[in-house]
Amino acid sequence: MARPSQYPLELRRRAVRMVAEVRDDHVNETTALQAVTEKLGIGSRETLRNWVKRHEIDAGTRPGTTTEESAQLKALLDGVSAGYANRAVPDQLALYVPAFAITAVVGPNGSGKSTLGSSPVWFR
Repeated sequence: MARPSQYPLELRRRAVRMVAEVRDDHVNETTALQAVTEKLGIGSRETLRNWVKRHEIDAGTRPGTTTEESAQLKALLDGVSAGYANRAVPDQLALYVPAFAITAVVGPNGSGKSTLGSSPVWFR
């Protein structure tokens, strides 16, 4: 789960609007992001780039999993269990995997990695 942002929502929205407004005044998006980052005192250009990407995905102008879809997927997979006979492997798993993300499941032998990957719960 993502940690809460140290930046207020209104500042994030304002920063995204500002990037859209000044983008054509700069040679590329990176310099536009840097200008807005410096003007608003945002810690990193990449932080602002992520806000812009999230906004574009949620607005439907960029491919990706929207914030709403992410919440639905998280709710769908919250409390998932799979296993053999009376042994749950794993028990009460909450898992979020973004669409098209490369994801690794790591654990010791017998911990349920293969069971998780082959579980029919993925096909709900």
